[in-house]
Amino acid sequence: MQDSNYNVIVSQLKRDFKLDWIRKGADQEMIDYADKVGKYTKNNLLTTTKIRNLYGEIKRIQSKNNFKDEKSSIYLLKARFAYAYGREKDVRIKNALEVLLNIFKDSVQCINDNETYNNYCNLMEAIIAFHRYYGGK
Repeated sequence: MQDSNYNVIVSQLKRDFKLDWIRKGADQEMIDYADKVGKYTKNNLLTTTKIRNLYGEIKRIQSKNNFKDEKSSIYLLKARFAYAYGREKDVRIKNALEVLLNIFKDSVQCINDNETYNNYCNLMEAIIAFHRYYGGK
């Protein structure tokens, strides 16, 4: 059974997402958004362990600093998010993973070089930082 506020919250988070954060980089509005998503994912029981594999792959790709060679790995992140979502049994955790999947699906359309990928990484790092700030473990 889904949380009754789920559709409202997810719709709001989807509406608040800005492609300019991927195209141009962070601003205060992105930090505020990351705060909301971090809090939402923590409140929906998403643990650091659940996102470690995803975030680890995101950072591995970033460390290569070679967009052309890692382009297929970037696109395969969608499959990794989908796998994590599909494996999960707890509806609340699935909801949190779906938010992260939606962010990736929106972001990937703008990721076309190292700079835009780094901007995506910065957004994810901020979300994870706020997740931890709110008590995510």
